[in-house]
Amino acid sequence: MNIPFLILSPLLALSFALLATAGFRLKVFTAAVLAVFIMAYGQIVLTSRITSAFYLLSSHSTWLVVQTLLTGAALFVWWLQGKPYPPFPHLTSLNRAHVIHTVRCYPYLWILGIGVLSVYIIGAGIILYVPPNNWDGMIYRLSRAVYWLQFDTFMPWHERNIRLVSFPQNAEIGLLWTLLMRGTSQLAGFIQWGSALIGAVSVYAMARLLEFSKPYSIFAALIWLTLPQILLQSSTIQNDIVVSVFFTIALYFLYFSLKFRQHSPLLLSGFALGLAIGTKATVFFALPGLAVIALLLFLQQPKARLKPLVWWSGLCVAGFALFGAFTFITNQLAYGNPLGDERIRQIHIVDSEDGTLMTTLSNVMRYTYQFVDSSGIPRRLSLPLVNAKANLFDRLDQFHNQRFLEHYRSHIFANEDTSWFGVLGVVLLIPGIAYATWSGLTQRDLYMLGLVIIATLFLFSHSAIQEWTPYKGRYYILPVTIAASLMGWPMKSIRGGLLLRWMAVVTAIIVIVIVTLNNQKKPLVGENAVYRLDAMSRQLIISPPIEDFLREFEALVPHEAAVVLFISDNDWIYPYFGAEHTRYLIPYIPSEGVGSLEEIANTKMQFPLNEPPVVKTIPSADFIIVSQPNMRRISDTSGFEIVVDSGGMYLFARSDTGN
Repeated sequence: MNIPFLILSPLLALSFALLATAGFRLKVFTAAVLAVFIMAYGQIVLTSRITSAFYLLSSHSTWLVVQTLLTGAALFVWWLQGKPYPPFPHLTSLNRAHVIHTVRCYPYLWILGIGVLSVYIIGAGIILYVPPNNWDGMIYRLSRAVYWLQFDTFMPWHERNIRLVSFPQNAEIGLLWTLLMRGTSQLAGFIQWGSALIGAVSVYAMARLLEFSKPYSIFAALIWLTLPQILLQSSTIQNDIVVSVFFTIALYFLYFSLKFRQHSPLLLSGFALGLAIGTKATVFFALPGLAVIALLLFLQQPKARLKPLVWWSGLCVAGFALFGAFTFITNQLAYGNPLGDERIRQIHIVDSEDGTLMTTLSNVMRYTYQFVDSSGIPRRLSLPLVNAKANLFDRLDQFHNQRFLEHYRSHIFANEDTSWFGVLGVVLLIPGIAYATWSGLTQRDLYMLGLVIIATLFLFSHSAIQEWTPYKGRYYILPVTIAASLMGWPMKSIRGGLLLRWMAVVTAIIVIVIVTLNNQKKPLVGENAVYRLDAMSRQLIISPPIEDFLREFEALVPHEAAVVLFISDNDWIYPYFGAEHTRYLIPYIPSEGVGSLEEIANTKMQFPLNEPPVVKTIPSADFIIVSQPNMRRISDTSGFEIVVDSGGMYLFARSDTGN
């Protein structure tokens, strides 16, 4: 652990963000909080890009120098602006009498808030205790961050698993930052965890901007934090909460600027959108809705909104250039396509014989089916719901997918990959969307209607472009976060409102307790409870077949060795680096025919654009990992022997005599 960096780097990022935010002179505290988040994360991304340009990405001192220079520049601009004071909440209103009054008036909000706070504190403990163990993280998210640090650059390299080099990078830059601080992956989960807390602020801020009451807005924000997919993802190293929060903030500051006729927040909107595009490509499914609502807002008041919307468009381009363009540029230079190698299309783009319209409708129905989710509900109560929706789908879906029907007749309890947003996601969000649609159309409230448009077009765009799989519930964190400010409708003065509030709070508490205790990748109860397992078993809880292999690998392979990987796209990579990332892993990309292990062992890291200097210091490889499907492609094992054979993986080591 680098203690000085752990203290100084976050402090410099926060100082930069506070100084930059003060210059916007935002009078709304929650808007200032969102601005601080955007500016702080933006500084981390910019610092990483600058250090990478000089092949000093892993240098703690260089990071601190660059951050200090950026903070100094922000300080100078702040001084030129007249040293504006950052907005802070009026804590004088939080006296004892006020607190007692709110407890008496809104006891259910206090109970919900205490419950949410408790499970997120537990989530923080889980992040510290359980190593990252989700599939994407082990294959490419953490793996690419380690490669970047080892090579001191973001430049792409020749890689069999194209995800490592072609996907947008901003979320993994956050992971990289935590690796620099801790030296291990122990803090990596806090990127999503912290983003979830900021996401709740963005839900509250959006609700207030739409002129909902404070209790309504607090209720919506807290309920959003209890939705199973949000709670589950908050302790992972995925990027779906991160991209969702960036996009929601971008939309919020666009609305804020147009509503209050304050142009400076347009810069924050552009920066946030640039960060979102540089985080995950799923944000492209939200752009059609964003374009539609921008056009409608212009047509509503063309003279008043033409100039700010033109400025906003330019600032979005600037935000993209600063925070989102790097990967798309390197993809174009390296592969001739801004989205990356052709294999990206084969992995992610729909290729159906049914045609685009039929595929879109089929996928919309499947995702709608999945959205009616029973995660976090006791099995006895959830099975009737699962059976009822499955029977209904049998009658309605003319586009049969046997894998889909078989998978979703089973009960989903609490799973980071297959859970969605639980019963409250349905019961609260659907009526909220209906209300927003009616209000938007009858009262010409385009701000509220825009949330519905973006969420709806996201569903249809995603359904048309990407193939359905069971594991895309987390993609819908983005539209759900956009629309989450509409979930507070039980707080309105309606008949039975008090009963609805208590029912929602009790349900939410039950759900978060069950989900927290029974998360299949981080269970706190049962035979596989994480406290019963050692560190490696906790990390491999979802991939037990390779546990024996990895244990023997750790015992046999020196910590600073170079290892060639002849594995498939879906095999884990990250654990082979070692806990402190001291091993070098060299990907082997087979040609038409594969010859000897000696040829594989002589594989070198190759960079299609620029080769970093550190590559020349990588030692020669004495070990090769081969997955079972690739064994038949090896014709000569001379000079090597199998030292580990377990879980469909083989470890070869150099020997004095060949086999």
